[in-house]
Amino acid sequence: RADMETYSKLNETLEKRIQELDAMKEKREEERKTALKMQDLVPKAKLYGAAVQALKNAKNALSRAEEETKRLQAAAEAARKARDEQKEKADAVRKSYIDGQAFLLAEGLEDGVPCPVCGAIHHPAPARGGDHVAKAEDVERAQKEYERTSAAYDRANDTKEKHSTGAYAKAMSDHAKADAQMKTLEEIPEAYRDPKYLEAESTRLLTDIRKWEQDKETAAAQLRKAGADLSASQAACRNAEERREELVKKYRETESVLKEASDKAGFQSLDECKEWYKKKDTEESVRKTLEQYRADRKSTEERIKAEEQETAGKERPDMLALNEKSKALQDQLKKASERAAALKERTETLQKAVSDARAIEKELEDLRKEEGLIRGLYDLTSGKKTRITLERYVLGTLLDDVANAANLRLLSMSRRRYSLHRMTDESGLGKGGLSLEVSDSFTGRSRPANTLSGGETFLASLSLALGLADVVQSRQGGVRLDTMFIDEGFGTLDPDSLNSAMNTLIDLQNTGRMVGIISHVPELEERIDARLRVTPAEKGSKAEFEIID
Repeated sequence: RADMETYSKLNETLEKRIQELDAMKEKREEERKTALKMQDLVPKAKLYGAAVQALKNAKNALSRAEEETKRLQAAAEAARKARDEQKEKADAVRKSYIDGQAFLLAEGLEDGVPCPVCGAIHHPAPARGGDHVAKAEDVERAQKEYERTSAAYDRANDTKEKHSTGAYAKAMSDHAKADAQMKTLEEIPEAYRDPKYLEAESTRLLTDIRKWEQDKETAAAQLRKAGADLSASQAACRNAEERREELVKKYRETESVLKEASDKAGFQSLDECKEWYKKKDTEESVRKTLEQYRADRKSTEERIKAEEQETAGKERPDMLALNEKSKALQDQLKKASERAAALKERTETLQKAVSDARAIEKELEDLRKEEGLIRGLYDLTSGKKTRITLERYVLGTLLDDVANAANLRLLSMSRRRYSLHRMTDESGLGKGGLSLEVSDSFTGRSRPANTLSGGETFLASLSLALGLADVVQSRQGGVRLDTMFIDEGFGTLDPDSLNSAMNTLIDLQNTGRMVGIISHVPELEERIDARLRVTPAEKGSKAEFEIID
């Protein structure tokens, strides 16, 4: 009956819980829609955050560019003023110098003698000298100062123009792009512009919805089980009541028979009969206990008699003194045992310390050997002894390979005159050079590569590019450089050098590579069969392919 009441209350509780969960259905559906909307807005929110940062960066960059523009404009204006002031000074010095020269000529003039400048024989107004007459070196010095200030102005003005068309223009363009990107994302509600909030909130909402669904399923399952348990408990309760009625009936019948038998046995009441019945099995146990007691008593009396005979006529020992002596000996033994245990523990500690020290010493020796090997490798790769680092050594070796591959073509294109090689380190530091110099077979000397003329520099650069491509292909088995583009440079070549360069490129093309040349040189146009011609038109430019048979 208690189970039945428990399951009945549980059913009521679960039904109420399911009603509460059902009442939340509309709210959960709205939360589901909101979560899905948030998930859809996450990519745009991420773009919005990036756009905000990009716009901020663009504004900062534009502000810096504007400040730099103002600074460069001020510098250019100051340089212009300095140039103009120096020009006035140079003109004044030049005029003073010319006046001084006229005075020197006037000093030698005589009436009737022709003027060496104009040929006149009369000199009505000869030049007069001043206190400060400029000299030729003053004119040259003033002119050089003017040229210096003029060059400084040109540099400042060029820097200003480059900044205006370069960094400043880029900052303006980046700001416009960032602003345009920002405007496309302003439709996102302000509350939904944080992608982390959207992800966290949508995850929380979906988690709550899944928990709500699981709670509904769990409550429904529990309700079904509680209903089954309630039905089972109701059936069990009915069966128990029926069984109880049967047992009550049988108990009453048995009790009547038992009372009749008790009266016949001479008991005053049924309770007296029950008490006797509980103790009827203890009679044999009490008898055995009594017999054991009598035997123990007889044995004890005999032992007392034997001990009295054994101690007859003997002096009684002082048990108190013996106990004190025994106690003292026990204390000494305890102290000795404690000291022995302490010494044993200390011995074990010292033995362990010795063992640990030996292990540490062995580990230290191994570490010293390993440290020696590592230090040797570090000294070698860092160039401590050789003064050449591993990186510089590898780069030098690669540069040698590129120069050797480039020389195969440069010697041909320069008619066996020039070859490239890595500059040696003449400082004695052993660092190893990573710069190139050119050997001239006509002079028998080597000189820096930047001393080559424009055409020679182009041939050397072309050779290095081809040599680099060869080295890359030889070192990287899976890499093949099938295409090369050359932009301008041929206009600086003389006819023979141009012919050598073209022959080299034709040989390169015959190996299966495609060579593209961007040039305005007419001689090249005549020797190239496949062309992409770009010509100006009224609206932009026009490009067309030409194949010459």
